[in-house]
Amino acid sequence: MLISVSVAKAPSSSWDLRLGESIDLHWRMILVLLLSLQTTLLVWSARVHTPTWDEPAHLVAGLSHWKYGRFDLYSVNPPLVRVLASAPVYFGMDLDVDWSLYSRNSALRSEVPLGRAFMENNKDRALDAIFVARIMLFPVALLGSILCFSFTKELLDSTRAGLVAAFLWAFSPDVLAYGSVITPDLASAVVALGCSYALWHFLMAPTWNSSLALGIATGIAMLVKSIWLILPAVYAGVWILLYLYSRGVENKRIEPIVAPRSWVRLGVACGLALLLVNVFYGFQGTGRNLGSFDFVSQFGSGNSVMQISEDQRAKLIPIAFLQSPLTGKTDSLTSISKSLGATKVQSAPACESCGSGLQDAGCACSDCPDCEASTAAAQSIALPEIGNRFRKTVLGYFAIPLPASYLEGIDVQRRDFESGLIRPEWASYFAGKWKSGGWWYFYLVGLLFKTPFPLLVLLVIATASCFVLKYDQRQWLGWMCIAAPAIAVLFVISINTGLNRYLRYALPVLPFLIIWGASATRLGRQRPRLSAVVLGMCLAVYGWASISSGPHWLGYFNQLAGGSERAHYWFADSNVDWGQDLGLVRDWIKNHPEVKSNVHLAYFGSYGPSCLNIDYRVPPILRSLSSRMSESDSLEMGPLPGWYIVSKNYLIGHPMPIEDENGRLLFHRGAPFAYFHWFNPVDRIGQSTLVYHLTIDDVNPIRSKLGLPLIAPPATPLSLPNSTLLDPSFATIGDSPQSTIR
Repeated sequence: MLISVSVAKAPSSSWDLRLGESIDLHWRMILVLLLSLQTTLLVWSARVHTPTWDEPAHLVAGLSHWKYGRFDLYSVNPPLVRVLASAPVYFGMDLDVDWSLYSRNSALRSEVPLGRAFMENNKDRALDAIFVARIMLFPVALLGSILCFSFTKELLDSTRAGLVAAFLWAFSPDVLAYGSVITPDLASAVVALGCSYALWHFLMAPTWNSSLALGIATGIAMLVKSIWLILPAVYAGVWILLYLYSRGVENKRIEPIVAPRSWVRLGVACGLALLLVNVFYGFQGTGRNLGSFDFVSQFGSGNSVMQISEDQRAKLIPIAFLQSPLTGKTDSLTSISKSLGATKVQSAPACESCGSGLQDAGCACSDCPDCEASTAAAQSIALPEIGNRFRKTVLGYFAIPLPASYLEGIDVQRRDFESGLIRPEWASYFAGKWKSGGWWYFYLVGLLFKTPFPLLVLLVIATASCFVLKYDQRQWLGWMCIAAPAIAVLFVISINTGLNRYLRYALPVLPFLIIWGASATRLGRQRPRLSAVVLGMCLAVYGWASISSGPHWLGYFNQLAGGSERAHYWFADSNVDWGQDLGLVRDWIKNHPEVKSNVHLAYFGSYGPSCLNIDYRVPPILRSLSSRMSESDSLEMGPLPGWYIVSKNYLIGHPMPIEDENGRLLFHRGAPFAYFHWFNPVDRIGQSTLVYHLTIDDVNPIRSKLGLPLIAPPATPLSLPNSTLLDPSFATIGDSPQSTIR
């Protein structure tokens, strides 16, 4: 007899399981689609935004590496990223670069005026060159997506988790922002992830092949950012933890890792990394004794950080770039430096002593600093006080296994951090306050505010999953390898509070956050349907938050910070405005013809708006009243009626000088444009710049509160007197501020 049996529907027919099976089957197609979308977004950002503060200097420094085979320019960062970015520009574009401004002394930071002159001399062609160079770095961001996918897929044994990690990386506002500019910040995060991946494979199988891969990855990381010199110490720390763990627990997987031969292979990997760094630099200065260097940092020289008074700020180095306040913009940078009789490195025949093609005029060798020192003495301008605290010690005889410019760059970087501890012009900004010395929690809060809210939700879910689902020992090794570099770099930048300005320093933490967030997919093993719904919603909101804020990802902040519109109340500088929106400012002015005749612009950038042929004037300043001030002087103070385009950085009192319409840099005290806080902007340009239209009725109530004379309705159209530019609260300098770009 046949018996009819009712069979329940197979679980595989459930929609969430069918979706998972489809993803597992077509993951290659999905990954290619993600990479294509990421590339499109990167092109969008790179094309819309004009060069940021650092990029002209990065590009010119890269061109100098190709032209002269030296690495003096921008030595605070190793040259690999610049070399890659500048290659098509050097070999494929004929651009005007004023190499007479090149200085061998890395402490003078001559890449700043070189980049400024590059933008001034090439204008629109400079924009094209920057765009081409940006394209060269797109593969770095794409490599990050691939690494996130591969590492997560292997770590969690889940293709779906790998695709989630790739999605979170591809649509990350930080990745899209820094992946479309010529800086090493995103590359630093990518190489850190690559080193974590290689270290994990080494720990799983400590063979010579895995040691070779780890050494190559570490060498590349050291050529991207000098902070990754800490990687050998990080590896040693991981090894020591595993060794201590093995002493208490017998485990066959741990024993090969802590064996002496593994330690030897790890040492060989670190030695290979140092060898790659020196090969890339051509062994320039490798092996010099520590006592033979001239350091400018307090740590290296033993000298206290140089204090600079306000009346000396217009005499800041480099000497070759000073300009008389009476010199107009029509004088080229080259003619100005020549008129001062400053010593510069020029393209000259090879030096008879060292064979270098970069020979200082009047010197027998390009490494001789006497020219800069003698010129400084003649001009009565103080160069950074040099010294070497190790010279008369045993350490002074120690041979440095790094190229000379690599060590000099670290010293200059150290000087910058020391300056931020005591010098007001190097103050840091956070939560509406400028402070020398910064805050230890600056980067922690920055990571919280810059991380999209859906990713924060996934991080909470992933953390909760640890109490429900356990990791095996292989996975814990992977998490240790991912977390170790992230924790190390976060610790280093947090204890160095001298320069709390750039949240991009914390980008190496991003891969850890993304892979940890992707591990939230593990809950699908317990509640697959609920997990699919929650994860889908988080990814949808995450993608929409990223795309809807594009292409202005540099200024992205989440809802916890009040969104991008209120970001400048928390952070400043490259976190909000890096000078990226000048092209949009030009377009806005063109689209508003009523503004052209009376526009006032305070632009935050390393080059002037005149490079984009923008006609403008600097907004009137606001300073303290005094009994010596005449009525005509007080009438010229702000606020005044007119159209104003103001960078958020200047709105909160950033000390960076402002270029006026005559090409002069105006150093200022306090926050001379903070009075715009009393007015509501009529428009926004990108996420960095605000537009104000002030009328007499708007400004007179505020002027009355400030004790300033009221503005009478003019019989003729109001014109701002040029005498504002000669205000005594401004110091003028021609072409380069004493500032640091990294």
